[in-house]
Amino acid sequence: HDTGNHLGKRITVVITQDDTQYMFKNGQAFTNLFERLTFKVAGDASVAIGDVVIPVDAVARCYGDYNNMLSVTCKGIRVVPPQTEVPKAKE
Repeated sequence: HDTGNHLGKRITVVITQDDTQYMFKNGQAFTNLFERLTFKVAGDASVAIGDVVIPVDAVARCYGDYNNMLSVTCKGIRVVPPQTEVPKAKE
């Protein structure tokens, strides 16, 4: 920050699909669905509202007094093309 050089961009995303099987916590179901994250992307990234993205070479670090804060840095962002055809159910 002190050098004034452009190092990258912050991209804020929302988790819209969470298929992880979590352990119940105090008898309550848990999910990260609709949680907001910020990716710190090296270099420039072009993302539009509504794009589905995947971080490239992401590294996540926990920090804070109780390790309850998350920092996610990545080398880039890959935009997933929209699905044009609905998959058929297996019979």
